[in-house]
Amino acid sequence: LTKKITLKQSDQKLYNLIRVVVYLFITSALVSTLLSYNIQASVFGENFRRNGLLMIISFLLMYIGAIKFVNFHEISKFFNTVLVTSLVVGGYALMQITKNDFIVWSNPNSIITTLGNTNFAGAVMAILLILCFGQFFLSSTKMSKKLILATTMLLLLITIRATQARQAIIILLLGILIIALFLIYDKNNKIGKISFSMLIPVSLLSVLGMLQIGPLQDLLYKGSLSIRGYYWRAGLKMFTENPFFGVGIDNYGKFFKEVREVNYSLSYGFSITSSNAHNTIIQYFATGGFLVGFSYLLLQIITLYCALKLILRSHGDEKKIAVTIFAAWVAFQAQSLISIENIGVGIWGWLLSGSLIGLYFSDNESFNTGQNFNKKSIQIDWRSTFVSGVSIIVAIFLVIQLYSGEKNTYLSQSYLVPESTDLAVKESFNIYAARALNSAFIDNDYKNIVLSSKFDMGYKDEALKELEEIIRVDPRNIDTLLLLSRGNETLGNVEKAITYKRKIAELDPWNAQNYRDLGVLYRYIEDYDSMQAMLDKILSFASDDPISVTAKNELVKPTK
Repeated sequence: LTKKITLKQSDQKLYNLIRVVVYLFITSALVSTLLSYNIQASVFGENFRRNGLLMIISFLLMYIGAIKFVNFHEISKFFNTVLVTSLVVGGYALMQITKNDFIVWSNPNSIITTLGNTNFAGAVMAILLILCFGQFFLSSTKMSKKLILATTMLLLLITIRATQARQAIIILLLGILIIALFLIYDKNNKIGKISFSMLIPVSLLSVLGMLQIGPLQDLLYKGSLSIRGYYWRAGLKMFTENPFFGVGIDNYGKFFKEVREVNYSLSYGFSITSSNAHNTIIQYFATGGFLVGFSYLLLQIITLYCALKLILRSHGDEKKIAVTIFAAWVAFQAQSLISIENIGVGIWGWLLSGSLIGLYFSDNESFNTGQNFNKKSIQIDWRSTFVSGVSIIVAIFLVIQLYSGEKNTYLSQSYLVPESTDLAVKESFNIYAARALNSAFIDNDYKNIVLSSKFDMGYKDEALKELEEIIRVDPRNIDTLLLLSRGNETLGNVEKAITYKRKIAELDPWNAQNYRDLGVLYRYIEDYDSMQAMLDKILSFASDDPISVTAKNELVKPTK
């Protein structure tokens, strides 16, 4: 990323502002990570999604690279990459639709393509379709390529429909509508202005419809949007309680149950949780604090500013290119307001943002776009090459370590036979369990799986000892606390089990099931006052839940 760009003074100021905001974003994210409750989770990200500091750094590198290298002279490379990606993602989705997937997934009926989730898959394919749609109207697009684009769009449309992801359909229509309105305006300014004026009320009605208000609610409302309100309010509460540094990059899940509203647990279950705010802006404010959230928001505002100025001052195919990428960017932003910054989806947001800014600068006459890539003119920057090489080696090492812990965790489960007396089975289990637990950077969620299995295999004291070590360094890990409570209860250590249950109650105050379990333990040790306190607690917020009936029957002082 050592390419230098020459800008006129006004644009140089904007470029310098972008650099300052990027530095602010990464520096504040680093500080939030170092001050995090769980630094490892903040660096690598929460288990499974991995939306930690390393992801942020990777996205920013993509963003900066797009700013420096994307320009109108070589935009065809960008669109060709989009086309190839569309064929790969859409083609694999078609294999899944036709039951020809060569990978056996745990959920074989879902169209997840390479994204791992139907909503994410639908969103990415919608963004790709928008980019293909815009290319179709470029005067420079040959008829042969138009045929390929038309086929690709049909493929993506079929696969998007198969995902049944409503948000994908909405952002697709939004992106197509933006391109269509600009095309209409380009042909007839008067009709275009009327069309644009209608966009505002339609957009407002659409937003209200998604919130179950207005005439479009039957068409656009989805029950999952209601649950997102709980995620958003929980994220905002995390931010207001930790405004400077947040709760730690990607540590949302560690604090969700403590700040969630009582109606969430009553409506969706006492054990159900969330590891993300399902809104990218709120997520950054909640987990990174004000500077992280503000700098991310400012980068999006700068992108919007550059995109609109670029569209207004460009002409012909350049305007169509700018509108196409802008439409895809708007679609991504709409999706990010109600979803997670999944790596496979988020990378498109950063790439599109950087591309719009890169095109804005390349539209400047003083931008140095002329490059001759013959062999004699190529100069290798050995310092950059060295840094890149070392970074790749470190990344590969980290990936191998993370993969080793996950792989050996699941291999150990294939030999899980509770209380087995088969020495061969126990030996195989012990080998993979040891490999998993000794893997560098193994996530505590995987340790919980392995240690729970060790307990079931008969290594009870050893498993509890190792679980206690986890809770010493990760005291907010409710799953570990639950395993410790159940394990000690099984061994008859009721007082210890109660201690862990009480810690769970502090971190999960609206869990009536935990209060019921505590009440049963108090009844066992004949602490009837504490037992009654647990029953009263349940009735105070869950009197209409079926668990209150169970609690009333079980938490009763025995008659002599």
